[in-house]
Amino acid sequence: MTLPRAALVSGAAYWLRARNLRLGVWSDVAGGFIGIREKFGREFLDTESLAGSQFGTALAVARVEADPVPAGVALRELLGVVDSLECRAVRRTGGGYVYADTGGALEGGAVAVLVPNAPLMAYLRGLDLRGSA
Repeated sequence: MTLPRAALVSGAAYWLRARNLRLGVWSDVAGGFIGIREKFGREFLDTESLAGSQFGTALAVARVEADPVPAGVALRELLGVVDSLECRAVRRTGGGYVYADTGGALEGGAVAVLVPNAPLMAYLRGLDLRGSA
């Protein structure tokens, strides 16, 4: 038996039957579950859409008996993009990445680096250590 979408609470964790995740936090904004995925020996946060939506494969089997994601922890895979030298925020334009504060091109050999959501990753790891449904 699986839980219907109407029963899902944004920020709550669920055990899943899904293509790539076994545990995930439901996000109303993303319309899916954010969880830890492993691919080629690397772990990262990924969102899997609810089954029944286009390309969705995730079904919630049971809610994890735990507190929801703590306040202040964003329900998204990444926290932003920064430059590799000064950790200044950058944004993508048609011509590549520029500094978010000035709009100027990246300097000194800096490249854009994704900032993973470490607080959400830690929350999910803590839940996964408790076992599975």
